[in-house]
Amino acid sequence: MPHEIRTGQVYVSCRPGDDRRIRVDEVHPPLFPGASATRVTVSNVDGLPKPREIWSDKLHPTDTKSNEQPRRSEYALETP
Repeated sequence: MPHEIRTGQVYVSCRPGDDRRIRVDEVHPPLFPGASATRVTVSNVDGLPKPREIWSDKLHPTDTKSNEQPRRSEYALETP
C-alpha cells in the first residue's frame, strides 16, 4: 500500500531486536516517469546522523504486512 513519504518522518526498524530509528531528510524525484520507488535520503535519529540513501519501497506505513503478519525487515512509520 503506497503512502506519502515526507521530510521529517521517523521510521523504526521492523527487524526483531533492532531498535534503529531513521529520519527522512530528503525525498528525491523518481528516476523515470512511472517509477514505483524513488530514492530517499535518511539519517539515524539516535547517535551519529550517518546520512545514506535507501529506496522508498523499504519504508512502510505500518509494521504489519497486508496478510496481517508482522514485518521482519525494512522500516515502519513511527510518526506521521
